[in-house]
Amino acid sequence: MHTVRISVLVFCACALAWSGFSPVAHAQIGFGGFVIIAIPCTGNDDGSTLVYQVPVGETSPSSVTIGVSTVLYPYFAYFEPSVPVLGEYEPGPIPCLVGECPYCVEIGEGPLVLFEGTGL
Repeated sequence: MHTVRISVLVFCACALAWSGFSPVAHAQIGFGGFVIIAIPCTGNDDGSTLVYQVPVGETSPSSVTIGVSTVLYPYFAYFEPSVPVLGEYEPGPIPCLVGECPYCVEIGEGPLVLFEGTGL
């Protein structure tokens, strides 16, 4: 009986390791707010956009960065003023550069949004 339990535990541990599961992967913090303005970061190589928002809730920043890795859920109204948005972000500022480098200027920064959705 003990060999069966040990085999099951070893199998589960191997399956989790193979799947890439990590209990301490990244901290994800929820946010919400109303979009004020969205500014494309033309100096960034990743095609990101800096979004200023009226934050709602204690963990909501006043600006967030939407990158190419951000999962955007329908209804795709993320960059329209006054649209309510909800999502999760990863802590750490991502600078937004505008202009053509090496003459680009940083206009702000915000944490990278992992996923975001709207109710509109």
